Amino acid sequence: MSYIFIIICISCQHQPLPNPPNTKEITLLPSVHQHLENQQHPITDIWYRRIITKRNTASEDVAIVAAPFPSIVSFILPEELWLASDSKQKRYLQRELKDAITRDSKLRRKFTRKQQQMIKDGKIPLGYTWHHDAPLGKMQLVDRIIHNATPHTGGRWIWGGGTNNRK
Repeated sequence: MSYIFIIICISCQHQPLPNPPNTKEITLLPSVHQHLENQQHPITDIWYRRIITKRNTASEDVAIVAAPFPSIVSFILPEELWLASDSKQKRYLQRELKDAITRDSKLRRKFTRKQQQMIKDGKIPLGYTWHHDAPLGKMQLVDRIIHNATPHTGGRWIWGGGTNNRK
């Protein structure tokens, strides 16, 4: 007779591990709703989590409390577009999205026919927006209402040059 034991973690409380000897502390960048770390936004239910990332490829690791959004698709911008205007980034992302739905029928089925036509026309599909995520160059297509209702510090500020680069 054999037994199978299943261990269920009901409340996994992850505590930060101490830094190994001879290593530097990771700087915590200021962020919107930093006080909500490990809590959900009261309206949108998006969790605020501490994320380790970089500000550029040459920087040391930094931590930030960010709002990881569920996304329908994600892309990594080429490094030369990280500091580009939103419009240049969106043109690139729309081409990538158009190629992706052409190749991937499963992804294509996540969009209505109207949204698919918008993508083919180089437009952001109705109901979505592009979100600059915390990891370097990561862009996500996320629900526009949830994104706009969840104050957060995103990748545009962390690695994308901030508001001045939105032009």
